[in-house]
Amino acid sequence: MFSNLEVLFVDFDGVLTDGFVFTDDNGRESVRCNRLDGLGARLLTKLGVRIYILSSEENSVVKARAQKMNVEFALGVNDKLAYVVNFMQASGIQRQRIGFIGDELNDLQLLKYVDYSFCPSDACQEVKEIVQYKLESAGGEGVLREVMKLKFPSATW
Repeated sequence: MFSNLEVLFVDFDGVLTDGFVFTDDNGRESVRCNRLDGLGARLLTKLGVRIYILSSEENSVVKARAQKMNVEFALGVNDKLAYVVNFMQASGIQRQRIGFIGDELNDLQLLKYVDYSFCPSDACQEVKEIVQYKLESAGGEGVLREVMKLKFPSATW
């Protein structure tokens, strides 16, 4: 299954989180993430798949989580498709080796473009209608772990 996948771009809010944000009275935000995604990222990376978080937010919580997971990231990406096309040109990685996990309307263009498109089970209906792989996991409930098991079903640890 999707054996050519080399780079997996991942939206943050609603994919690596459950979409909720906690804001304290000083305006600081925090989100809830799942350690299964950290494990999934670690195992995918170990098996040769680069993980790259793309977020339209410019939020330090995304940066902190990406660094904790030891994955690449880009913040403030309003045009995710243009970002990935530029990435492909700069890196030489072909489209048929790129995947994306998204959940919302602003992810549609990139989901339609990549060869491997995924969404969590609680993605918006428009996304569910166009992706190749509808995951059983909801956002923030281990989507990267599930993708890892789909790509490497017989891997033993």
